[in-house]
Amino acid sequence: YTDFSQGAFQVTSNTYDLALGGEGFFTIEFTNKEGETSTLYTRDGNFQVTSDGYLVTTDGDYVLGVGPNNSTQRLRLDPDAEVVVREDGSIYQNDRLVGQIKITDFADYNYLEHYGENYFVPVEGAEPRNATDCKVFQGYLETSNVSIVSEMVNMISVSRQYEANQKLIQTYDTSLEIAANQLGKV
Repeated sequence: YTDFSQGAFQVTSNTYDLALGGEGFFTIEFTNKEGETSTLYTRDGNFQVTSDGYLVTTDGDYVLGVGPNNSTQRLRLDPDAEVVVREDGSIYQNDRLVGQIKITDFADYNYLEHYGENYFVPVEGAEPRNATDCKVFQGYLETSNVSIVSEMVNMISVSRQYEANQKLIQTYDTSLEIAANQLGKV
């Protein structure tokens, strides 16, 4: 089971660190070892810009954007100009719109499978759609959505159950020892 709820934001102040508030995924053009490309999805917004200006993941996969006529294309920026990313995912340089990040959502997350550490691939039956209730925050990264307090409570509960089972086994062991050694002598 994967919990797709939003995690807390961590301030990084890095221009190319982006976090998603709400439901949705960054759309990535993934290239495998054989050179085949496919579209994958991630919430990991730890991006960087290559020397030729493409916005990529830390693994070098291209971040996709929305182009003319709603087409999907790689995002290319001027590496020397300041980058401003607005909440709707639009990217501005020199007060000029240069791109729009493609944020994809799915009708049912049960049709997404893990691929690698932080990618998801849609399986048959997945219904991708444009994310409508999602905001992009520049200079932040989304952290894990695990609640430390509830996980500690769960761990203590499991530990106590283990101790109770251990005492039960010791009691059975003592009973069997009595039955085998003391009753067997009579």
